[in-house]
Amino acid sequence: MIKKLFQISTVLFISITTGCSSSDSSIKEEIEITESSEEQSDNSDSEEEQPTETEESIFFSKIIYENIVDGNLAARVEFQFEENKVVREEGFDAVGMLQNYTTYKYGENGLIQNRTNHNSDGSIRTINNFGYENNKLVSIEIIRNQFSDIIYTNITYSNDLIENELVDSNGNRLMLSKYYLNDDGFIYKSDNGIPAEITLEDGLPISKIVQYPTNTLEFEHVYLDNPMPKGPWKNFWGKFYGSLNNQIVRSGSGVVSHEDTVDLTKYIVSAGSQLQREYEFDVDGLPIRIEKTFSPTFKSIWEIEYQK
Repeated sequence: MIKKLFQISTVLFISITTGCSSSDSSIKEEIEITESSEEQSDNSDSEEEQPTETEESIFFSKIIYENIVDGNLAARVEFQFEENKVVREEGFDAVGMLQNYTTYKYGENGLIQNRTNHNSDGSIRTINNFGYENNKLVSIEIIRNQFSDIIYTNITYSNDLIENELVDSNGNRLMLSKYYLNDDGFIYKSDNGIPAEITLEDGLPISKIVQYPTNTLEFEHVYLDNPMPKGPWKNFWGKFYGSLNNQIVRSGSGVVSHEDTVDLTKYIVSAGSQLQREYEFDVDGLPIRIEKTFSPTFKSIWEIEYQK
């Protein structure tokens, strides 16, 4: 059940130029919620402190996001959870008919091991099997029943470079993406056919340059100073793929849509003309609604519900 709204942080929408983003759609520090109280005992002068609610005790009930095209609902997706891990994702069309659903399984390390996409009748469309070494994502096997084939993603690591190679079942390269690491080991530049580079400050991207085939675009990032991310939303993408680098590599878009596919330590308000966000928070400072605008004709609205 959604808690009462206490704050709406809005941003002024500005005209949008062509950009790339991923809603699959992308917050990792531990912040304690201090909602402790004390009661006076009827039989004693001593005070008894009630248990403090920690972030580990805050659980998603469900998350729904809707894609809005030209002001009209185009599709809706609902995430279902067990202990803040997504276990099922259902996709509906504009009139509410189930189109497909995806199930998730996790390994002992807590990272996603299998993701299977089904048609509405239960038949399997695509299976993704994820492999890790030392909690780094190193392989993805993609079984595509709709095309009757299997393709593979092989990920290799060096001191300053991650390479992501997509190959077919015969070993023929279909695509090569490169991710460049800074001195702290985090991706700051990528090239998957669209080179992009971000400038980081205190772990947050503050600007980005994207080189499209016909032009180069630059974006400045703006963040909310208050509230700070807390609760399960701040590690939403990390519940899928673990480290920030894993999240970026898995997204396939590199740093082109970095700020919309990874967990950040502040709520982003805008990335230039590529992305704007509006937030609504409940009385405890937990996000309950996020509206993301990507262009004048496309936006997505996320509604987040928590267990009591």
